[in-house]
Amino acid sequence: MTKTMLHIIRLLILLLLGGALIGGVLWSRMRGGGDICSDVEVEIVNSESSSFVTGDSIKSELQRRGINPVGRRMRDINTDEIERKILQVPHVESLHHVHIWALSTEENALTALGVSDSTAYRRSLLT
Repeated sequence: MTKTMLHIIRLLILLLLGGALIGGVLWSRMRGGGDICSDVEVEIVNSESSSFVTGDSIKSELQRRGINPVGRRMRDINTDEIERKILQVPHVESLHHVHIWALSTEENALTALGVSDSTAYRRSLLT
């Protein structure tokens, strides 16, 4: 083989590898946006020992407000909107670490850590 032919073969191999790399990245991005959220995990940290806001009550609020991400495509889930709506729930003081992540190749979830103000709830009962 001549030097020119070796350069052409090397160039073709590099082009094929580059094309495969670019194709893999594009396929991964297109596929990733179609994944479906399969679960919502909410952990509530109460400011005191009494629990007035629970993870289940937050899940119910998400459902009631029409923003439950379960069954929706990951790319269509607006975590900022979910965060704003959860913060409107009475006695939710703050919300941290709202994330969408893959549990496995088939399961995806939204997780959040919320802090409730049970002291404010008791004050409102007393007044």
